[in-house]
Amino acid sequence: MRNRQKFTEISLFLLPAGLIIGFIYLFPLIKVIQYSFMRISGNSAKFIGFSNYINIFNDPRFIAGLKNNFI
Repeated sequence: MRNRQKFTEISLFLLPAGLIIGFIYLFPLIKVIQYSFMRISGNSAKFIGFSNYINIFNDPRFIAGLKNNFI
């Protein structure tokens, strides 16, 4: 029973740090994914779906850059 109480105590002390670190990493990641599906110009953002991904994979410079990085 003592080990369980100690584990709970340690977990409660680490929980705020874990939440802060999780927020610092997860919030920007979620926003980047969200923005990658939008066309942003000025203060307006319009949802365009996979259009950004289709455009980038049809760009010969991007494909050449991928090839250069994986060779």
